[in-house]
Amino acid sequence: MPRLRAALLNSPLREVEILRLSGSTRLRATSRCASQALRSELFVLDVDSGELLVLDGDAVALWERLSAGHSIADAVARIEGASVDEAVELASELVRQGLLEPHSTARASSPPQDPTAASERRQEGPGGGGRIAVLYHRTSWPSWYSVAHVVLSQCAALSRRGLAVRLIAPVDCPRPALPAAVDFDPSLPNIDTLSDERGSLEGAARALEDRLEAALQGCEVALTHDLALLEQNLAYNLAIRTLAARAPIRWLHWLHSTPRLRPPAPPPFPQELLFRPIARSTYVCVSPQHRARAAQMLSIAPERVEVVANSRLTEGFFGDPLLWAIAERHGLLDASIVAVFPTRLNRVAKQAEYALYIMRSLKARGHTVRLVFATPDSDTDAERTRIMQLRWLGERIGLARDELVFVADEDESLRQDCPNTLVRDLMLLSNVFIHPSAAEAHSLTLLEAAAMKNLCVLNADVPSFRDVAGDDAIWLHCGALGGEGIDGARIERALARHARGDSPRHADPLIERLIVLYGVSPDARGFYPLHERYYREHRGAFDECAAAITSSLVTNPALALHQRVRQRYSAARVVQRELLPLIRSALEEAREVDAQDLRAHAGVQ
Repeated sequence: MPRLRAALLNSPLREVEILRLSGSTRLRATSRCASQALRSELFVLDVDSGELLVLDGDAVALWERLSAGHSIADAVARIEGASVDEAVELASELVRQGLLEPHSTARASSPPQDPTAASERRQEGPGGGGRIAVLYHRTSWPSWYSVAHVVLSQCAALSRRGLAVRLIAPVDCPRPALPAAVDFDPSLPNIDTLSDERGSLEGAARALEDRLEAALQGCEVALTHDLALLEQNLAYNLAIRTLAARAPIRWLHWLHSTPRLRPPAPPPFPQELLFRPIARSTYVCVSPQHRARAAQMLSIAPERVEVVANSRLTEGFFGDPLLWAIAERHGLLDASIVAVFPTRLNRVAKQAEYALYIMRSLKARGHTVRLVFATPDSDTDAERTRIMQLRWLGERIGLARDELVFVADEDESLRQDCPNTLVRDLMLLSNVFIHPSAAEAHSLTLLEAAAMKNLCVLNADVPSFRDVAGDDAIWLHCGALGGEGIDGARIERALARHARGDSPRHADPLIERLIVLYGVSPDARGFYPLHERYYREHRGAFDECAAAITSSLVTNPALALHQRVRQRYSAARVVQRELLPLIRSALEEAREVDAQDLRAHAGVQ
């Protein structure tokens, strides 16, 4: 994060403070930020001048709004090259630096770790109270029904990003597990029952139309899922068609099934409804392969068909509830290389520095990298010191702060222990496992990583690793300790070897190798910076290792597909790059509607 003016550190907010950001700020843009949209959120960001104006207000409330992705999300998303996550990180840094604090003498409390908690307190939508409606036509939420998962993930994602969401369902449908901020309205008639009683599609459609019009009051955009495509939902099709001709709402119709071929002659009513476009509607395919076919089916321009991919990589897919917050906050789904280091850092024999070396060489090859330290007992002085040292080393060799993720700093509950469920879920996301430990009898973490289909990078000097991995790993000489460890006698012997001019051996662990190379005891001041020097002088081996990792990720079909799915089909990416722009465009169009435009569209049905 950018360095902030030291003179303002620890100063409480008064009327207006101006904080000047350095030229290296991550929130770069080629267009001006809409400062009016930000002013209500206590921030005004002038991208061109690099000035951030913080308006008078309570720091805790400010953090909650920003971390929840309140309406600042809409403004930041319009800045080319920026993201909501970057805005949240900037706000976090301001709180950590002490620049934001309440008017009382007490320091602002720590920012909430769960962004969902703050978002659940919001009811209003962006830009003047607009609301998004999501229609669901079944009376249950079966686990096998993929559309149900898509509906729930969309509701949660849109609510979390500051949009007011109303989920509309039939009367017998129970409320699913959703943030409290999502308004659940199970008021639609059960059309199966109605159809049996009235014996007509038109009767069911009229009953739906009347109740749906009431349920949509105050909504500007409505999302439907397979209601415009499937024959069993023709009553919904007819009801929505009638409403769309007179109600100022923009409709987004998801086509989850394969679009049909347009028949050469118009089919009879009501099947012909499937092949006529609905007014004020944009159609959404889940695959680009279906876009042209959907346009042909409806006889509309391809521009009226958008593509938003489905994603199963959402909160409910993972067992540990903290995993998703960590993954979204640090971009774990978007990185091309994610490695998990699940062990104590104060054990010198684990040689965590090697993981940093390899990740730095991978970064040099163009990869986006995340190294996640899932460490227990991080509240101890030894662990906190090691975290500080590794952060320092990462920065010195060229790893950005957000490329090293220390799970213990993500939530207070993780300071004492990192549960196995969280480690497992992290390894489900990761694709590379780096294990440079110099002493292992039989590594359980290796078994776990291999079971999660991670590409394993192992210490070639530890025989037990060979017993497990055979030839199915990438090997790097990191030294071995055996059973004796590194004690005072061993350090003395290494210093004596340096005095004689001996070369370090492949079997030497890293700490011993540094002593032999540079003649400094681990207790001496300035020993730790030798890690930086070692990487720069002996980088060739790590670059070769990075090349082997890169090759394996490309040539191994399972690893290549894992990376493609994790990056392309992550919920965060789909929501940010595909769903939200579509929603914003629909909101803008809905707000431009006038009576003349309504009449012009009335003939489309």
